Amino acid sequence: MPALSLAANALITVEEFKFFRGIPSEEPSSADADIQVIAAINGTSQAVRDHLGRHVIATASVVDEFSGDGERKYFVEHCRITDTPVIQYYTGGGVWTTLDSTIYRRYVNDEKGLIEFTDGDLFSESLRYRVTYSTGWALASVPYSIKQAVVQLVERQLQKLDTAQPKEGHDSQSFGDSTISNNLSKWPTDVLDLLRPYRRMTIA
Repeated sequence: MPALSLAANALITVEEFKFFRGIPSEEPSSADADIQVIAAINGTSQAVRDHLGRHVIATASVVDEFSGDGERKYFVEHCRITDTPVIQYYTGGGVWTTLDSTIYRRYVNDEKGLIEFTDGDLFSESLRYRVTYSTGWALASVPYSIKQAVVQLVERQLQKLDTAQPKEGHDSQSFGDSTISNNLSKWPTDVLDLLRPYRRMTIA
């Protein structure tokens, strides 16, 4: 099998997978076995990120662009803010003007991803806005329940490889190109429950 490494958006490490499954760290494993684990982690991590609809691993300079709705509150698309967000409005001709935070004072709830003007200012319905911020967690700080969900899905994927019968919740894998497809509609209820608090909800 070709050499393979964890993807930049992997949500657990091989060592964490072994720890969660109670596999002694000193227990030897073959190179092929480790490649299978890495491929499963990479594919499942991407599937979980897609399911959540948000960045999980720390990402800088994320940009939300939206039309004002006459409200004082805005929730960022990726549900978590890890720096001081920059708010701009479009003034035409390709120019965006930054709102001075000392004039347009705001409250920021980092974990909820909430930006709220505190002095009566609103996101005007006549303007288009842009918010730039950083989001996500360092790999070591990804919430336990997200890691546990990934571990369960990876374990199911690896079990599938040992049987001729497809394992419910996964529908294909290709270690040659290090991808794994996950059938989201068949994920176990306990996995979905672990992920639910972190899923971005969209309103049509």
